[in-house]
Amino acid sequence: MSKEGVADIPEGYVLGSYRIIKKLGKGGYSCVYLVSRIADAKKFAMKIEDSNAVKKAINNEMTILSMIDCSYFPRLIEIGETREFVFYTMPRLGISITDIRRKMPHKKFGADIFIPIAEETLKIIHVLHTLGFIHRDIKPSHFLLTPNYYQSPLCLIDFGFAKKHLNLSTGAPYPKTSDNRFTGTKKYASLHAHNGMNLGRCDDLISWFYMIVELATQAVPWAGVSSHDLISEHKQNISVSVLCFGLPKPFIDIYKYLCTLEYEDTPEYDLLFEYLEKAKHLTNVENTNATWESLRSYDNDL
Repeated sequence: MSKEGVADIPEGYVLGSYRIIKKLGKGGYSCVYLVSRIADAKKFAMKIEDSNAVKKAINNEMTILSMIDCSYFPRLIEIGETREFVFYTMPRLGISITDIRRKMPHKKFGADIFIPIAEETLKIIHVLHTLGFIHRDIKPSHFLLTPNYYQSPLCLIDFGFAKKHLNLSTGAPYPKTSDNRFTGTKKYASLHAHNGMNLGRCDDLISWFYMIVELATQAVPWAGVSSHDLISEHKQNISVSVLCFGLPKPFIDIYKYLCTLEYEDTPEYDLLFEYLEKAKHLTNVENTNATWESLRSYDNDL
């Protein structure tokens, strides 16, 4: 197998007690497949990484998922390893927020959708942080729709870059380390990430904010720029009025507040939720089951 990632696995291939049906997605050095369990034909999602992958992330991901057993995150069903692959199975979820946005006529959401998304995704990030972890790669393609019987309408996936951040016995972040390589996705990464600094809870929230800007306006201002340095320069120099153009005013307040946070800081999540409530009030938006059923209508498999 390739050391650059998982080669395409043919339909019908048997891996452990599962049979491959089709590829659902690919990212980094791993792929996600729709599989059926041979014993009962029940369908699951399986994440697979090549055993010889140059950058191994799946073991870290499996370890963290085993420690955050919560409906906001994928549930580990089975872990397996062969000579060629390391893999785990999880419940099959729906399409991502990015997939849905791209189906919109103008590739963006109205306030009636992006504000509820902002609220639900912030809830999920808050729970992750409360459990002592940071994700370090927050982006819309990592939030998937869930079936309507789930506690949350969205599920956060892909914990390959996630890291234990808080010592829960003291409530304080672990000390900074000297291993400060860029982590995340350039489009959504914080300036701290671009500058090779240790990442904290604030950096997940900055990525969350950039994600919401994209969902609300079609694209972040640096979309299409590939240079790491140019993207960082855009983020460093952009004014809050330009970044938040077209968003309800409370989003300006959110961004200004997030820019004051540093590695050690505990974000005031209640304040962020208050700003989102103000945005809902200003736009006459409600976060209801109808909102999420309208989004599920774009996923033929849910």
